[in-house]
Amino acid sequence: MSHELRNKILKELIHHQKRSFNELWNKEGESNKFAYHLKSMEKDGLIEKKNERYYLSSEGKKVAIFLDGETGTRPQYPLVAMIIAVFKDEKILTQKRLKEPFYGYSGLIGGKLTFGEELLECAARELKEETSLTVDLEIAGIVNFHTYNDNEKTYHHIMFVVRGTNPKGKLKKNIREGENSWVTKEEFLTKKIFPNIPYFLKWVKDGRFFVAEMDRFQKNHEFKDIKLKNITWYGPKNL
Repeated sequence: MSHELRNKILKELIHHQKRSFNELWNKEGESNKFAYHLKSMEKDGLIEKKNERYYLSSEGKKVAIFLDGETGTRPQYPLVAMIIAVFKDEKILTQKRLKEPFYGYSGLIGGKLTFGEELLECAARELKEETSLTVDLEIAGIVNFHTYNDNEKTYHHIMFVVRGTNPKGKLKKNIREGENSWVTKEEFLTKKIFPNIPYFLKWVKDGRFFVAEMDRFQKNHEFKDIKLKNITWYGPKNL
């Protein structure tokens, strides 16, 4: 109940910059319990009290941005990530995942965009942490895709696809997250790979910037199919 009440208070202060105790309470429930939760939110730094009025604090505004203004609930949001296709002498840098989800699948180096990061800063950081390599980076495209397992939507990614060239350094082959290796495209496609990988390799080589939407389908957490819903190209194609 306290969680619902907090969201109700935050929702009210999203739409009204300041509110009195009575305006927030609105005689719903016991006033002493409401006052307790209001005081708790002050203590947690979510709201501030000035001249007998309550306001969202800076921290409260950070929380409020993730709330639905109509219901006051916190909906799920997609995971924003980077995936980096690094090329060297007709070979591709790959990683076999040794962690869930998608344990055992081979793909490209990638990672989540963290708060405050620039896009290519994230790509460079992930690549350095997981492989010890530095490369020249360029954003090749953006893909929005949903992953279904047994007909239930389980993941939603917005993924920036990055092209990496001119790698420097010694490859770190084994890390906690997986096993890294250089392989040819033909070798890569014989492995247990994510179904979007053939698309990404083709698109990154094309040279044009792309924006695509895809659905991936699993049964019992194993990939079975993929559907390209649409793709839009920008700029000239590589000759």
